[in-house]
Amino acid sequence: MEEVNELPPDWVEHYTNHRFMLFDPVVRWAYGNVGTCRWSDLPLDDPKKSSGRRRPLACGTA
Repeated sequence: MEEVNELPPDWVEHYTNHRFMLFDPVVRWAYGNVGTCRWSDLPLDDPKKSSGRRRPLACGTA
């Protein structure tokens, strides 16, 4: 699998070092669904504040 993103490198490093993938609601959605969605349409169950909605990214799609 290839990861393609336009995320700021500092954010990717922070996200990876803190293992946010385990808690990110966008990642959970992507592994359990087919298609696309807006981040703002996902429930905000993000105990580690891992999603981009709370960091340098205000919106996006998955």
